[in-house]
Amino acid sequence: MAGAIEINYEQLLKDYEQSLHEKLRNFSTAYDFLETWVPDENLEQSLLGIFEAAQLSKLTQGLRIRLSVNNSRLLKEVKLRAQAREFGEARVEIQGQDKIVHFMAREEKRKTTPSPEVELPTQAVMDRLFTSPELPKFGSHFPSRAISEAHEAYQKGLRESLATLSHQGTLREEEEGARLVQKNSGSSLSLLVDKRGLVRHAVFESKGELETALLEAFCSLIEGLSLQEASDHGVLRLEYRLRDPAVPLGIPGIVTPENSDPMLLVPQTLIRAAYAEYKIDHASGRNYWTDKISREWLSLSASERLEHLRTATVQFLRQNGLPDEAMRVVSMQHETRVIVEAPQHSEVLLRLEAHLRQLLEPQLEILLSERQDTNKPRESNAKAKDLSS
Repeated sequence: MAGAIEINYEQLLKDYEQSLHEKLRNFSTAYDFLETWVPDENLEQSLLGIFEAAQLSKLTQGLRIRLSVNNSRLLKEVKLRAQAREFGEARVEIQGQDKIVHFMAREEKRKTTPSPEVELPTQAVMDRLFTSPELPKFGSHFPSRAISEAHEAYQKGLRESLATLSHQGTLREEEEGARLVQKNSGSSLSLLVDKRGLVRHAVFESKGELETALLEAFCSLIEGLSLQEASDHGVLRLEYRLRDPAVPLGIPGIVTPENSDPMLLVPQTLIRAAYAEYKIDHASGRNYWTDKISREWLSLSASERLEHLRTATVQFLRQNGLPDEAMRVVSMQHETRVIVEAPQHSEVLLRLEAHLRQLLEPQLEILLSERQDTNKPRESNAKAKDLSS
C-alpha cells in the first residue's frame, strides 16, 4: 500500500493515555484525522473507530496498522473485515508474530433526499433521539459502601481524604456568584462559580463513608478550575490523585473513570449535571484549560528547586526500600522538567513522578537522563556509520 500511513496500535494507545494524564485537554494523538477517536476495550470496535475517522476525514491515503503479538491473538479477522465494509476495505497481513491491518477508506456517499421506500421516523422516535436523557441514578446499583470495599489502589487516598474534611456543608449566603446545586441518591454537590467561569467554592453533603471521602477529595481538587474543565476532566484528575501507584489496578489498556471503580459515578454524575445546568444561561465552547505552575514553586531559585527535588527523591527511595544512590536528580530544564539518572531502577520512575507531583509541584515531569554507550568497539562502529552516511 504505497504512501500508506503507518500506525503502531500499541504506541497509539500509549500516546492517547499520555495525553489524558499530561495534557488534560484536547485529548488527541499524533494523527490529525484521529482527533475525535477514542479507543475501545473491544479491539474490533477500536479499529472500526479508526476506520470511521479515516472515512469522515476523507482520507485518500491507506492505513497500515501494526498489532503486537498480544493483540494479534485477540483479533477476529472475519468479523473485522465484514464490519469494515461500512467504511471501506480492510485486510489482514501476517508478519511474523505481528499482524498488519490494511485499510482504505471509501468515499462517504450521502443522498440529498431520502428514498421514497425509506420510512421516515415517527415523532416519538425523533423526541427520543434529540431529548436529553434523564440523569443517571447511581443509588440503585451503588449503595453506600465502606472505604474497605473500594479498589485497593484507592483506599489509601480515600482514607487520607476522610481525615482532612473541610468541604462538607453548604455554601455561605453572602458569597456572590452563580450557585449550582445538584442532588442524586443521597449525595449533593454545591458550587459557587464566578464571572470567569471558575469554581470558586465547592461543598458537598453525603451519607456514606466512601462518598464522603470521595466528594471531599473531588471538591478540594476542582476549586480553582473552570467549571468546564471540572466537568470534562475533573473525575479523571480525581482517579489519578487517589490511585496508589504501588498497587496495580489490573486493568488492561487505558484507565478511565468508567472502567476503574463504580464509585466514580458519584462525582461524575453530579459535576456533569451541574455543568449542564450552568450552560443554560452561559455560553460554552472548546475547553482550552491549561494548569499553571504554582506561585510557590516559581518563587524558588533553581538551586532551591533542585534541593527540594533531591530531598524528596531520597525520601521516596527510603520509603520503597531502595538505596539512596539508586536514583539521582541530575538537573532541571525550565521549571518543571526533572532529569533523573536511574541506572537499574527505571521501572519505578512513574511512581517517583507521582510522589514529586504530590509533594512539591503538580506540573513536574520526569525525564530519564541519556546514558552514554561505554562499549568502545560499538561506539567506534556507530561513529564510522555516521561518517559514511
